[in-house]
Amino acid sequence: MQGYPPAPVPATRIGRGSRSRYRRPRAPSNPRRCPTRLAQVLIALLLSACAPEASTVSPDGGAGADAGSSCDAGVGPLDSCIASKGPCDECATAGDCSDGATCVDFSGCRLCAATRGEARCAVRACVVGGECCDGTCVQLDDPPMCGGAPMPAPDECDETRPCPDGYQCELVDVRCSASGPGRVCRPACPGTPCGAGETCGDARCRPSRCDDPVPFSCGTLRVCDPSGGDVHGCARRPCRAHADCPGGLCAAGRCLAGLGTCELPRP
Repeated sequence: MQGYPPAPVPATRIGRGSRSRYRRPRAPSNPRRCPTRLAQVLIALLLSACAPEASTVSPDGGAGADAGSSCDAGVGPLDSCIASKGPCDECATAGDCSDGATCVDFSGCRLCAATRGEARCAVRACVVGGECCDGTCVQLDDPPMCGGAPMPAPDECDETRPCPDGYQCELVDVRCSASGPGRVCRPACPGTPCGAGETCGDARCRPSRCDDPVPFSCGTLRVCDPSGGDVHGCARRPCRAHADCPGGLCAAGRCLAGLGTCELPRP
């Protein structure tokens, strides 16, 4: 038997007199809409769970990755983790290296590395020194390495051999000397001006220091540290990102002028 549509529900009169009005009853809700909405919510949750996690950035500004991935420092090649070189990177992938070297993370910087036994070591560029396969890491602003026979220190004067009038006997640091500082006769200051980075005191020129009344400038990549700095009292500036090192880069928590090079002692 063919069905008939349901009879319309009569409207209900509300109120009295001229203010009376009719209210039409609400249509029954569609029970099929609820399962459809639930399905949409479940699909959205599944899609969010499958989305890849974003890679992290290390404090010094280099690219990083979640723990356990091949991007971890010293774990393995980085070919599948990165696409471009950062401020302290020698390479982005093994294709940027030669002689079979691969690209490995050392102290937050990606360097070309070789395999020695079960370990990897940097071939050319370096950050802190211990990563070099051969030799020592020499930074751009480090003095030249020593090598071969040690240089003799000058010995022009002492308590029993005074300098001529107008000269002072001064200690000088002789790099690569086997006997330590030397003694030379130098013109007394301030009659003879001191050189760049020097200050006159007791008629002798000495290295200017960052804690002098007229301080020596340590530049943008170093800070004044009289107790642990160099002859001028300057030490490398601590950093967490490359932006902390104007004109340089941040590696292993300190500012560098650039990547160092692995060098053997010079003959």
